[in-house]
Amino acid sequence: MSGRGAKGLFYGNPEQLWIQIVSIGATAAFTGVGTVIIVYITKAVTGGFRVEEDSEIKGLDSSIHGERAFEIE
Repeated sequence: MSGRGAKGLFYGNPEQLWIQIVSIGATAAFTGVGTVIIVYITKAVTGGFRVEEDSEIKGLDSSIHGERAFEIE
């Protein structure tokens, strides 16, 4: 190693490990909050997450799209 550049845990800089742990936590928190925001926006725009029970029993392809995905019967 030339001695220049960033050094990690194994090269005498244990603080780098803490920096990486904090950045991973911040990234997880950011994506978690962003996902929750997107979920609530989607729920508000579409009127909920679930379809009606009758549509689900009949099959979503035929009840929502008007087509059959598989010709099983």
